[in-house]
Amino acid sequence: MAIIGSTVTDGGTMSTSGGSSTTLSQIGGSTATSIVAAIGSDDYLSLRTADFKVVLPKVSANAPNGYTQARNEVFVRSPLLLDNGKTTINTIRIVISRDVESTDAEVDAMRLLACQILNNSTLGNSYWRDQSLA
Repeated sequence: MAIIGSTVTDGGTMSTSGGSSTTLSQIGGSTATSIVAAIGSDDYLSLRTADFKVVLPKVSANAPNGYTQARNEVFVRSPLLLDNGKTTINTIRIVISRDVESTDAEVDAMRLLACQILNNSTLGNSYWRDQSLA
């Protein structure tokens, strides 16, 4: 299915169904702006991780309202054992950049749209799996 012509819900709610719960547990140290979490595995070779990072807004004369945008980032890593015995890392990077004047509702609406684009079944095969813009 083409990207253009696909549909998303505007103003809905986010939810997840199916699967099983997996606990995120801290690995390594953390700072005031970052933390690394393991995603439910004790096996180091198959350990999935999520790196969480917060970038706080800073004063900037070049920014529209005098501040840079705040950013929340999550970088998910998932090891994959290849047929040749080597390991590669599949990744997903999620970034929300928002102005300090954004409301919670505006940020939630952006998150909803992003979730749908990531999980939209009509985009699932053509874009995310086949890397097609058609």
